[in-house]
Amino acid sequence: MTSPDYESPMRPVLRLAAVGETRVADVAEHIADDLCLSQAEREELLPSGRLQFQ
Repeated sequence: MTSPDYESPMRPVLRLAAVGETRVADVAEHIADDLCLSQAEREELLPSGRLQFQ
């Protein structure tokens, strides 16, 4: 998957922040859902060995 533009992942973050405090892991799941990422894409590792969406 190509990297999304800055605004695409920020929309769900701002929507969740408007409702109140939330956990980073929950925000990451919402972003992945909004971007319609498959399970395989969600499990892709960065060069550092960390998950992209965690």
